[in-house]
Parts: sequence; structure tokens; C-alpha cells
Amino acid sequence: MPAPQLPAILTESDWERNKGTIAKMAGETGIGAALKNVKRAYDAVDWKKFDAAIACKSADAPSDIDRALTELANEFRGKVEPLRNELAKVHDLGNKVATKFKSNKLIPSSSTEHVTKLAMAAMQLMAQLKVLSTPSADFAKAKEKLSVVLVDELVTPAWFQTLSSLQFPRDADLKKWIEDGMMGLSMADGSKNSELADIQRRAGAELRRFVELATRLNGLKGKTVQRADGARNFAKLWREASDCFYVMKPGLQGIHREWAIKQGELDRAPKGRPTAEIAFKRKEMEDLHKRVETLLFNEEVKMQKLDQLVDEAEFAVRS
Repeated sequence: MPAPQLPAILTESDWERNKGTIAKMAGETGIGAALKNVKRAYDAVDWKKFDAAIACKSADAPSDIDRALTELANEFRGKVEPLRNELAKVHDLGNKVATKFKSNKLIPSSSTEHVTKLAMAAMQLMAQLKVLSTPSADFAKAKEKLSVVLVDELVTPAWFQTLSSLQFPRDADLKKWIEDGMMGLSMADGSKNSELADIQRRAGAELRRFVELATRLNGLKGKTVQRADGARNFAKLWREASDCFYVMKPGLQGIHREWAIKQGELDRAPKGRPTAEIAFKRKEMEDLHKRVETLLFNEEVKMQKLDQLVDEAEFAVRS
């Protein structure tokens, strides 16, 4: 938590501005000196030790959090308690001076009221500081993030089960769509088309990359990792893999659509007479393309489930 602020009313400068004729009427109160001691004790505290965001920033293991908690406890005993003691003195002195002022009819009620508020502010800050003896929940969260867990616990066993159920990485139709030279021909006239061939080449590269990354991810099953770093690294690797599938990169879905778009362009362009062979193969090509389209459409449901489980795992270690 952020360092508690020292209220203006508990500063020597504020007292000097407000005491005015009080000191002349009542003599030395001792409050100025007491407030100076409060400021000295306040400045001596290393408030960063109570802020988990700062104290745990460079922690690499749960033991580092334990060390930060030990430093917090020592700082409270050695620095915050002395500050609270000085505030207790201000509180008691303020009440004593307020009683004295109240009995003197020559001293304005506003002066009595100011000293009373000063004593109250000291008591309130004492209570606020007492809370620091109990570390904030952020320390426990930081420790949990650094704890060692099984990857299976991070993304759940369902993630690995869903990954294993994917069909497209080993589907015969997709393999044929990528590798068969027939799919590199224009359905309009049967001529070889370099753009169609490049579409097949890029689709093959995306599929191989997906298989490579999926194999690496599957190899993490049963492995132990630090909770926060493990979730982040797993998510990063999976998102690279899932990009190989979806439309936007473009992945397989997007590249598959490019093939249909290119064939449509070739159909609309001036062309020679279709060969008997391509007329015969056109339906075969269209059917193969449609089967792959259906495959990718159905597999998207599984891919989205994999995305969701990874997102949930990453969110859990951030919250």
C-alpha cells in the first residue's frame, strides 16, 4: 500500500502558522517540538517496504517474498512503532493543552478546537499505521504467482485433451489440398498458376509451424513452472500457434479462403478453352476444397476453447 501521508495539521510549519497569539497567551506548549519529533520519525521509515508492488518487484522466488515480509516486520518494529509512540505523545499533549486552553477564557475557542483536532489527527494516524503490522494481501498474491505448479494445473487437463483431439494437423484432405499439384491449377483452363502454388506453399508452412509449436506445448504437460512466468510463456507460445490457424495472420483459414478468391478471379478473366482434364477435375477440386473448409470450420470450435483456457490461466495470475 502507498505510504500514509502525514496530515498538514501534524506538521510543525502548520502549528507555527496557526498558534498565533496562543503562545503569547499561554506560554510554551511543547507541541512544536513534539511535532518536530513526529516528522523526524516519519522520515526515518522506509515506506517502500510496505508496498508489495515495490518490495516484491524484483522477486524471483517465494523465498524472496518471505524475505520482504521479514524486512516489513523489522521496519514496523524498528521504525513505525517509534513513530506511533511520538504520535501518542502528541495526542496526549494535545488533549492536555486543549484542557488548559478551555479553562482560560482569554484564549479563543478556535484555538482550543485546533489543538483538539491536532490530538485527534495524531490518534487517527496511529490507528492507520497499526494496520501496517499486517502485510497487505498483495504480498500473498505475489508469493502465489512465484509458486511452482504443474502446467496442467495452469491450463487444466482439458486443454491438453482438446489439443490432442484436433484433427486438422493430421487430416488427409488438408494434406492433399496443400501438396497435390492439382490444387495449383486454374479451374478455368487447367493452366498452372504461380499464385495458387504459393497459396499451397504458405498453407504448408503454417501447418508445419503449428505442428511444431503444438508439439512443444504438449511436451510441457506434467512439467513444473513458476505460476506467473509459466502462464505468460505458455500463453505466448500458444498465441503464436493459434495464429497459424486463424484468418487474420493469415493462418490456414485465411490462406484457404485466398485459394477460392483466386480461383474466382481466374474464372472471371479472359481464358482459353478448358481442357477435358480440368473439366473432369474441377468437381474433385471443389469437393476437396469444401471438405477442408468444413474441417477448418469445425476445428475452430476447439481452437476457441483452447484460446479461452489459456486466457483464463493468464488472467488468473494477473488478478
